[in-house]
Amino acid sequence: MKCRHQLHELVKEEIEKKDSSTKEWKIAMERSFNRMDNEDVAVKVLTVQDFCDNQLKEFLREVAIMKRVRHPNVVLFMGVVTQRPHLSIVTEYLPRGSLYRLIHRADAGEVLDQRRRLRMALDVAKGINCLHCLSPPVVHWDLKSPNLLVDKN
Repeated sequence: MKCRHQLHELVKEEIEKKDSSTKEWKIAMERSFNRMDNEDVAVKVLTVQDFCDNQLKEFLREVAIMKRVRHPNVVLFMGVVTQRPHLSIVTEYLPRGSLYRLIHRADAGEVLDQRRRLRMALDVAKGINCLHCLSPPVVHWDLKSPNLLVDKN
């Protein structure tokens, strides 16, 4: 788990490793970190940065959708970096990782009993229902255990 300062330094190191001169990206990240008030965050840097214009528009469209979704069973969107070559999404950090990891590499003593599994399934259904009830509705298209993140509860 990284605290705000450690994460900021980690991102700063990555920028310096890439010998970046993109000051806008640094400023955008600094604004995001200032807004987060010492919360742990996840920064997903897109592996493919060479988007054609249509793909960049699609990325920005998905970001626009993420910005308007607020639901306890949907990962909280916190920010975005739209400057190439640093396209990134900042979300809340969920310390237990993915459902896939929890099922296949469970820590000793962490058991997913029947009651907990049903509660998790209900939480997934609530999150998906939230997306489907948006106007226009949002379809996830890639719903699988590696994409389902688990919070501390």
